[in-house]
Amino acid sequence: MRSSARSAVLALAALLWCASACTPKVDATCEGALREWLSAMDASENDLRRLKEAFVLLGPETRAAMEKRATKKSARLGRRIQAYELFTEGRLERSFEPIRFQENRTGPTATLRVFGPQKKEAVVRCVYEDGRARIELDGLEDPKTP
Repeated sequence: MRSSARSAVLALAALLWCASACTPKVDATCEGALREWLSAMDASENDLRRLKEAFVLLGPETRAAMEKRATKKSARLGRRIQAYELFTEGRLERSFEPIRFQENRTGPTATLRVFGPQKKEAVVRCVYEDGRARIELDGLEDPKTP
């Protein structure tokens, strides 16, 4: 009896491990990464720790641009500003709720067409790093201010 109980526990453990290991990561696709990023940004109004989670989902170009801006702002303020803190300056507002997604991947890059109600549409650039999709936000170049 003891042997069959142990076998049952081992079988259950193996099943749970397989379920977690076999489930794709949330950010394994551009759609998943964008959904997770939007979720983190929405939740960050009440939980600023979620800004860090949102920052991790960004692509290397966007992270580099934000790091550069944070370094400049830190120098101006005389204290260290983390790049993810820049999100608090001006909330990025979504113009519609995504309904459907269409990804077009070419190697490590992809474009994600996002469709919303009333024929609203947006295009998001993505890159893949280590099998995970990352969101590239356009328009974050350093502003030309003194």
